[in-house]
Amino acid sequence: FTVLNHPPELVRFIDTLADRQIGLINSAVMHGGFLGGGNFFDYRPIDPADSEDGRRLQWRDQCAQICRRHDRSPFQVAVAFGLSHPGVVAVALSTSQPGRVGEMVSAALGDIPSPLWSELRELGLIDADYPHLETSKGG
Repeated sequence: FTVLNHPPELVRFIDTLADRQIGLINSAVMHGGFLGGGNFFDYRPIDPADSEDGRRLQWRDQCAQICRRHDRSPFQVAVAFGLSHPGVVAVALSTSQPGRVGEMVSAALGDIPSPLWSELRELGLIDADYPHLETSKGG
């Protein structure tokens, strides 16, 4: 469940868990670093010649431009979206760099301006029907 991948059937599944008071810990909200500019998607090398990977790269570029316009990083947006569903009780974030811990905590506690979410919706980068962004824990 990520800002890039949040199909309605997955959202409905998380809804059913929340209805049963089962909290979800969300992990890999950056797709293995890809959303932050890395060369791997879900821990495999990205291939720009592959049509699906090409679409992912285009999505990432568009998302990063929107983030910059709203003075947020793709990391902040990914964490906020990953926390946005009421059934998500935490995100699992990891780093090998101790200096990044503060940034990670800030991302989990920070806010994302509504116009950023609106722009992502308008461009089709997130599902226009996803209902939880205005009340998200990170947003």
